[in-house]
Amino acid sequence: MISYIEWGKECLQRFNGMWALAIYDSLSKEIFLSRDRFGVKPLFYSYNEEGFIFSSEMKSLIPLIGKKSINKNLIRNRLLINKYEATEQCLINEIYRFPAGSYAIISDGKVLPKKFWKTLDNLVEVPKSYNEQCELFRELFFDSCRLRMRSDVKIGTALSGGLDSSATICSTVYLINQSNEFKGANVGSVVARMENTMLDETYYADIVADYLGIKNIYADIDPNEGLKKLPDMLFGFEEVYYTSPIPMVQTYETLRENGILVTLDGHGADELWGGYIEDIMYSCLDTRIFGSDWKDIMTTYEDMDVLNAQKQNEVYKYIKFLAKNAVKILLGVNNDKKYDPTDKNLKKMGHFDRTLYNDFHNTILPTLLRNYDRYSMLNGVEIRMPFMDYRLVKYAFSLGWKSKFNGNASKSIIRDSLGDIMPKEIINRKSKIGFNTPIVEWMKGPWRDFVQDTIESTEFCNSDLVNPRIVRRMVANVINNDSATYKEAERAWSKLMPFLWKKYFYERAIKI
Repeated sequence: MISYIEWGKECLQRFNGMWALAIYDSLSKEIFLSRDRFGVKPLFYSYNEEGFIFSSEMKSLIPLIGKKSINKNLIRNRLLINKYEATEQCLINEIYRFPAGSYAIISDGKVLPKKFWKTLDNLVEVPKSYNEQCELFRELFFDSCRLRMRSDVKIGTALSGGLDSSATICSTVYLINQSNEFKGANVGSVVARMENTMLDETYYADIVADYLGIKNIYADIDPNEGLKKLPDMLFGFEEVYYTSPIPMVQTYETLRENGILVTLDGHGADELWGGYIEDIMYSCLDTRIFGSDWKDIMTTYEDMDVLNAQKQNEVYKYIKFLAKNAVKILLGVNNDKKYDPTDKNLKKMGHFDRTLYNDFHNTILPTLLRNYDRYSMLNGVEIRMPFMDYRLVKYAFSLGWKSKFNGNASKSIIRDSLGDIMPKEIINRKSKIGFNTPIVEWMKGPWRDFVQDTIESTEFCNSDLVNPRIVRRMVANVINNDSATYKEAERAWSKLMPFLWKKYFYERAIKI
């Protein structure tokens, strides 16, 4: 409030972090609304002839809007699952999402958001040499962690054993040991344990804990207990997604149970520094075909392909990629309306960096930020994200692809900048799994009856949000097929999700 009184809307440029805020000016009778640069925190609004309303949740607005209807065109299209979060569209008609990096002054009920931040307008000069680039990354990342470690409650992290969460907790412990500012502080780490599944990463998480001399706390993910709470989880989640929220919600529940109310997590690193296998191929377009860099890229692609490993000829894989993505490549990587291929700074970027820019601002990251805000806040835990410091974001998009993919490993600048404070097994690890639900094992085992009862119910057969015949076939292909893949199970769940969303969220919300 004081900063707004002092600087007005310019106060937003001085903030470093996450927010969704509203300030009422009693003198001008205006409301000042704003959402942080990258949309970490949610903000929804609606308006009609009776007035203007806003909230951090859709469910609190639904009783106040006259027309309550589902945006069926949006929810039916699985292709939009990672694409609508960065737009104003919501799954409920008459409710709108306030855009990230924006503000609005509400005086007459009209909402006209204005951008106060655009990453491409804030690019910076970067050091020439890679070693100097690593030094600057280290400096910025440590300072980002330092700022986010300020807390009057116990801090911790959701540790997976992957590069990003490991970099975060290792930097946190390093700063505690090196600085009097955090003297006597300790950090807790909670690991999601999913035994006997390929998604379990306790092996790597234990390596990190042993290296740091701390003891991991394990969240034993229970599919049966999760199923009992699934209706409440989906009510709190409010959205559709292609995996269940159970492992994530149970992880943050365990954090809360152990007194950890603030976590420093690794979100944003994949989208800034190139952590997705689907994106790796785009860097091939930025280098000489069949040269040494190209071969390193293809080797890294192979190393990262854990869930759906396909041992195919390198040239065949590349040709397959080109054929599949020809339209995107010709259009400048993406044809979303939110993507502006005419921007002069965007045009200077290569294919790989433009892909990351789209991941970060328009598709993958906005969705993940939304998800993790729900997972954590359902348990009263606050996630802080050192990689999302705006200084690091503008630095990342000012660097070329070689700084993110230097050699034959993804996110190389993180590995090379923090290698001396992290275990070598993590620095050298190239495989990537991601934090998901072991959906194949669950659908075949503890969830089999639930899934089958759901798709055979009269309510499901009469649903206007799914194609019952197609969903039943996809589910049967998973639960009756010994060779069913993770991707097949994920697609089946995502097709089922709109029905569960309507049953457990929408129909409950309209009765409030």
